[in-house]
Amino acid sequence: ALEETLVAALSEMWPEPGKLASHRIAAMIATGAVRLAMEARRQDNKNRSLTVHVKKAFARIDEQIADS
Repeated sequence: ALEETLVAALSEMWPEPGKLASHRIAAMIATGAVRLAMEARRQDNKNRSLTVHVKKAFARIDEQIADS
């Protein structure tokens, strides 16, 4: 549901033809990052904010893309 909502929002903001696949990939990456961040937040003994964990998740994604 969240992924579909993000795709709809991205498609509304950038309605160019042929962008649906890009919007779906972006939504998939974003939802995955948020899910990983929520899991890390639950396991965090230091009780850091979800924002900290979301930033770390996206940093890991950037590292993986850079290493490819």
